[in-house]
Amino acid sequence: IIAPEIKILNAQPLGELILWFLGPTAMKMGLKKGFYKKSLLSLEIINEYCRPFRNPDAQKRTLELLRAFDLANEKLAKEIKNISVPTLILRAEHERFFSFSGSEFLHKEIRNSRLEIIDDCGHFIQEEKPKESAEIIISFIRDK
Repeated sequence: IIAPEIKILNAQPLGELILWFLGPTAMKMGLKKGFYKKSLLSLEIINEYCRPFRNPDAQKRTLELLRAFDLANEKLAKEIKNISVPTLILRAEHERFFSFSGSEFLHKEIRNSRLEIIDDCGHFIQEEKPKESAEIIISFIRDK
């Protein structure tokens, strides 16, 4: 369900060591892998995404977020069924960090969820397809 890079970051204390030593470099590698249209990955985008990774507290919070969203965690998988609010699952066609089966699982388990797939796009949907993703989000909010 999760790419090997994310699994490595989930491992304690390996994730902490990687971000401590590599910080912004790890983020640059992630950006390069996550963008489908590499031509959209500008130096400005790289610098903005890397800025928080220079802060140890931001690194810690990133690891907490990644670890909290591990669908292999049985407790989390059971809790997902309890989500009852309308939920939009926005997925990139060329997502390279999280499997399609994970998105399908979320959609199947969360009542009142909607799965939207954005074509010709990688993990960083908001950067590659800002207008299309915003339109989908606005439509979802209006429908609910």
